[in-house]
Amino acid sequence: MIIMCEELKESNYKCYIKLSGIKLPKMDFGLFAKSDPYFQVIRKSGGGEVKVYQSETISKSLNPRWKAVTLRLADMCNGDENRPIIFRVYDQDKVGKDDLIGEFEAKIAEIKQGMQFHLRRPKKKKEKSYGQIELTEFKIFREAQFLDYVTGGMSVNVMFAIDYTGSNRNPTDPYSLHYRFGSRPSPYADAIMRITQILAPYDKDQSIPVYGFGARLKSTNRVSHCFPINFNSNDPNVHGLEGILNAYNNSFNHLLLSGPTYFSEVLQLAAAIAGSHAFTNNSQSYSVLVILTDGVIDDMRQAIQSIVNMASLPISIVIVGVGDADFEAMNRLDGDDGMLKSSNGQTAQRDIVQFVPLRKFSSNPYGLTDEVLAEIPTQMIQFAKRKKVSPMERKTRQWEDVDAIEAEIDDHQTQFVSQQKVGYNTTELKQYQKPLSSQNTVPIVTPNVYNRASPSAYHAAGPPQLHQSPSPWFAQAAAISQPLASTFQSGYQYQPQPQYQQQQQQQQWNEGPSHQVIAQMQQVHISQPYQQSGPVPQHNADGSPPPGYFQPSPPPG
Repeated sequence: MIIMCEELKESNYKCYIKLSGIKLPKMDFGLFAKSDPYFQVIRKSGGGEVKVYQSETISKSLNPRWKAVTLRLADMCNGDENRPIIFRVYDQDKVGKDDLIGEFEAKIAEIKQGMQFHLRRPKKKKEKSYGQIELTEFKIFREAQFLDYVTGGMSVNVMFAIDYTGSNRNPTDPYSLHYRFGSRPSPYADAIMRITQILAPYDKDQSIPVYGFGARLKSTNRVSHCFPINFNSNDPNVHGLEGILNAYNNSFNHLLLSGPTYFSEVLQLAAAIAGSHAFTNNSQSYSVLVILTDGVIDDMRQAIQSIVNMASLPISIVIVGVGDADFEAMNRLDGDDGMLKSSNGQTAQRDIVQFVPLRKFSSNPYGLTDEVLAEIPTQMIQFAKRKKVSPMERKTRQWEDVDAIEAEIDDHQTQFVSQQKVGYNTTELKQYQKPLSSQNTVPIVTPNVYNRASPSAYHAAGPPQLHQSPSPWFAQAAAISQPLASTFQSGYQYQPQPQYQQQQQQQQWNEGPSHQVIAQMQQVHISQPYQQSGPVPQHNADGSPPPGYFQPSPPPG
């Protein structure tokens, strides 16, 4: 047996083809017999052949008209328009081997002309024709990709939900997944840092709502399955990674781990947020919900129903498994083995869930990036296709706008964001320029529909009931650098290099994806280790920390 391989070139171009047969020969016996034809598209590869596509069979017809098909140009000719493509037509037999009617070869340039091609049989006289094939429709087009939507101005809204259930163990227990008093971040804090560094560059305003579930709130002494971890129901948003970690660490002053583990309320809130955003040819917003959990779920039926309903909304869900528990239930929510189906028989329109077990990538941050972004682009493209929404045109500035551009630069160069490093008593100014976009306008909605400008009304009314349907984005991203990978693995904090801080002050926000932010990620270097409190110590000359620096702070009480 000889196995032949060929590396296919990356291409976003596709071919739309529609074929018809003309006066095909009778292949069956009998007075009124005809043929049952189907065709194959075959790519020549080295000295062999690769079947790319096989059509449906048209029963009892000598003039078949097959359904149109869309194929990748790379599959047909590996992007080489001068490579002949074989079209082979067979007669299907119910008993025995299918009979060859005939075949022809044609290059893309010939196919474009819409010619009729005579079917020949290689072992027969070439002069004889066994019918004709007409390409009634043919066009080559470039299929829109995820980054086309991002660069066109689509906003990506990231939101987090954190598991505060008792199965994570008491935060003062060194074996707890929420343990906060060691020399390194807890597993949940580590997950927050690693996932945020991957997804946050796509979120332009870095304003991220963060919710918790499964905790007993000290203010009410009741278990809540959906609450903002900054405990500000009017504004659950925090700014970037620093804001998430600050809110996460401070949240333990206001709650106790409890249970059970219910996903449905968080899912319904995320559905309301996604449903309140437009996705049209003029305004595009796509949401990504990240759920951090230890693997236990107690409302599987309701969670599946919520996810099935959410499949029609502009949203993807990334469930991140923290710890070493059994995540079989999470794999069930991931629709890789088939579309989710609710208890009432409703099937999800598309797969919107990606499950990522964090332990699998403890020493492979590049693999984590690939895994987190593996399905989001495809899921987003599937949604856009169903809605028949194309990428918005990327806005460009004309030369005559140079005065206006310079005025905007001068106006925004003084607008910086002060961010406090988590765990440090000193404040470091990280200078980021704000985007040039204008303020978002949010429509007034009814209390049971989420309004980002006034989420308190939503929480006052409660999320939609389970029986209600909510109202009507592989890493193409840049992979994180090895220094940053080491930062993730060790749980260390980082600070920008001094020379890069100067570059940050001159950095201008793009109306496309935050490539500058990704570039910033690739410029960082390891600095002082993570600590809970105390001043930032100076490293020794050899780069090692001073004696006793890794000694953890004692737990309270």
